[in-house]
Amino acid sequence: MRPSRNTRGVLRQVHLWMGLVLGLPFAVIAATGLPVTYWYASDALFAPGYYAGTISKPRASFDALAASARKAVPTANLQSVVLLPDYGTAQAALTLSGGKQREVSLDAATGRVIGVRSLDDAAISWLYSVHTRLALDRAGLDLAGRIAVMLLAAMFVVLALSGVILWWPRSWRWRVLAPTIRPRHRWLDLHNKSGIYALVPVALAAATTLLLEFPATRTLGGEIPPVVAFKANPGAQPLEQLARLASAATPGRPLLGVFGIEEPVPLQVTTGDEWGGYRWITVDRRTGRLLLISSSRPRDLPGPPDASFLISLHQGHRWGSMGQAVFAIASLVPLLLYASGVTHWVNRRRRSYDRSRSRCRS
Repeated sequence: MRPSRNTRGVLRQVHLWMGLVLGLPFAVIAATGLPVTYWYASDALFAPGYYAGTISKPRASFDALAASARKAVPTANLQSVVLLPDYGTAQAALTLSGGKQREVSLDAATGRVIGVRSLDDAAISWLYSVHTRLALDRAGLDLAGRIAVMLLAAMFVVLALSGVILWWPRSWRWRVLAPTIRPRHRWLDLHNKSGIYALVPVALAAATTLLLEFPATRTLGGEIPPVVAFKANPGAQPLEQLARLASAATPGRPLLGVFGIEEPVPLQVTTGDEWGGYRWITVDRRTGRLLLISSSRPRDLPGPPDASFLISLHQGHRWGSMGQAVFAIASLVPLLLYASGVTHWVNRRRRSYDRSRSRCRS
């Protein structure tokens, strides 16, 4: 049911000025979600030499890869080794004293060190900072960035609802969804149709942003513990053997990585399938006994709390690679909405000004 004329007038003003003021920063946040969704592919575009591995040869063991990473950054604790078979590389994450992180790229076949870098210096990390904090965290304003992103996400939900109400036709027919653009009203039609077509993925991404940034969600787990001197466990089995034992418990899902390697927690092995489904397998380092198989990140693993379900909704890979592609394309729609909305508003202002001048002359 369409609202009254007065209500529509108020909604139109709210929609207009919220879009003009807040549309661009939200569009930037949404657009940077595209490279963040395809993290490794995007990073490989910015730093192709960092992913120059050997694809055809058999993979080196996790123990050999871990040893190469330790040698590259001997003063750090090794957190994880993640396999990237599409590039023939493995990436090891290490933590220095003070919480600073280093990443080592390794040739997955030979264990050769391809490169060492700080995560903060990577271009993809800058894009992630813009996407999640408007880059305010890099100026020491992490809380301000989080609040700004939450407010923008909430305002976009309001924008989406007001836009749907203003667009809703007097009499519903399926042809109102037809991708037709009237030449005289092309910018308005482009604005309306693109907003309606991308409504579900964009609104869902905005809503899950609120949940991901909400303090109650972010405190489900613990903070990263301080780096302590790692004490080798003489009774621990080799990493490769433990990883294969864990992988055998989740058949059909390729082995992705090993986490908590030099951390005071049980070893975690991850496997995943083509639909974005992950399994976290907790393994006893001494006996190789499987302690837990979970579809979400165990809470005793160092780092940010698990939000895998919300992230799968936010990025669309809850519905497989096709859903992820749809959400990635939809992340560019706010830019189109902002450009078409501003252009339509400017054109209307210009026509109104021209009519006023014509009346004055007459």
